[in-house]
Amino acid sequence: MPTGKRPRRPYRPRLVNAPITQGLLDMFEECFRLAETGLHLRAPTADHFDAIATLLNTIGPVTLMRFGKRHELSIAISSAALAMNAAADRAAARRAAGQPEALERMYDHELHAVSRAVDAAREALPYLDVRALAIQRSRLLAMRLQDTAAQQAASGAEAAA
Repeated sequence: MPTGKRPRRPYRPRLVNAPITQGLLDMFEECFRLAETGLHLRAPTADHFDAIATLLNTIGPVTLMRFGKRHELSIAISSAALAMNAAADRAAARRAAGQPEALERMYDHELHAVSRAVDAAREALPYLDVRALAIQRSRLLAMRLQDTAAQQAASGAEAAA
């Protein structure tokens, strides 16, 4: 090899950050609108609560990575997560107290925090990439499958005892 030539570095392709298309934005918008409407109407089911939680748990960590912890969008999503956790804890306490079908309605300040987080997620979505959202969604699904398997194993152990 001639002295003036250096060896070539190996080629390592980078992952492409694919932007979010208008069709995907419209799908997210519809999901947000339906879930937020049901939450504000204080529907007696947990479906709307779970839908908002899924959307925020998918978009929230990607927003934190993209904008950082101290950005106003990240703070809004984090505060909504705290408000939703408080409502879920109240419902769990009522269920533990003997009301198995108890659904705790969110307070007005908690609903305001969730509404602000939905607006923040809508605002952040055009700046996020599809690949990161897909990875976060698959992580969320894997965690839910693990939780479901653990609950089934616990209920099976209780039934056997």
